[in-house]
Amino acid sequence: MITQKNFNKYTDNLLDFNKYPAVEYKILKDFKNLDYNDEKLKKLRIEFLSSDIVAEMAECQDYDGHWGPFFSKDYSKKDKIPTTSVGIERCLYIGLSKVDNDILFVINDWLENVFDDKIAYDYYEKNERALHSQRYRFAECLESITPNTEIIDSLYDKWLYIADEAFKSGEYSYDDDKNIQHQLLGTHQQRLSYMPVKLLTMRKNNLPVELNDKMRDYYAKHAAENGHFWDKNLYEFPENFTNPKTSRWFHTLNYVNMFRNTEKYMQTALEWLENVQNSDNLWDYGTQTKDPWGYFKYFSLTKNHKYNRIINCTIEVLTVFKQYLDNNEKP
Repeated sequence: MITQKNFNKYTDNLLDFNKYPAVEYKILKDFKNLDYNDEKLKKLRIEFLSSDIVAEMAECQDYDGHWGPFFSKDYSKKDKIPTTSVGIERCLYIGLSKVDNDILFVINDWLENVFDDKIAYDYYEKNERALHSQRYRFAECLESITPNTEIIDSLYDKWLYIADEAFKSGEYSYDDDKNIQHQLLGTHQQRLSYMPVKLLTMRKNNLPVELNDKMRDYYAKHAAENGHFWDKNLYEFPENFTNPKTSRWFHTLNYVNMFRNTEKYMQTALEWLENVQNSDNLWDYGTQTKDPWGYFKYFSLTKNHKYNRIINCTIEVLTVFKQYLDNNEKP
């Protein structure tokens, strides 16, 4: 199982292999947890903010902060960043924060105005359950940019209460979920709004351990055994790590990895990951199939080069390891 000692060794391997200031910045900021005002990080930030990957995000962004439709991709267009939610995720993934420049600041301001109904937003689905689901996805984006942002406190607490009621028996109850959703959300349909699992797990200090474990054993167990989005589960691995569909397997890893105390579901997968390093003690899953949402976890615009591919893949693996270690801290 991955340990902090091994994780530090893997991040050092990538630092030795890497040639890009933007990648070094990502490693020191998000993996080594250097203080934002650390002198080395401040120096690297200048190069990071002038890099091509940051420039690309600014060039693709329109005047009010969008990168195209918010959630639903327009398949008639071939945009580099298919939706605004993907744009936000990419900015945070490469290491941007709201205080670095206007890129995330502008979209955060727009999100807050939509969330507070200060500006109109045309929700792409109008049925009652979908409206609530879309609203909590705005909250997820706000929380990802500004953790523990007060603007979503009320919505978060409401869904936390709904989840607690839905799992009060020890297991998930559709009827209990339905009754409390109808009561708190004012809905009437038999089909329910999906539980905002991602939003609830984003504030791990607010989510009681007992409720986390109940949700983990319902949602994460199903994903681990059956796969999430694709049929890539945590017990059947790609025949070879260097495979054009290996990246699809990470959807399940990342879904299960949202919860705390996931060792029993992730142990085999993480052990397998640690054993498929290449000759540089890094990771390379090869050229990947382009998925429906595009593939946005790259750190160079020449992402097809093998050298860059190794960096991209290794950062993705290290991101999994880092979140796992954060969510499975030993008392």
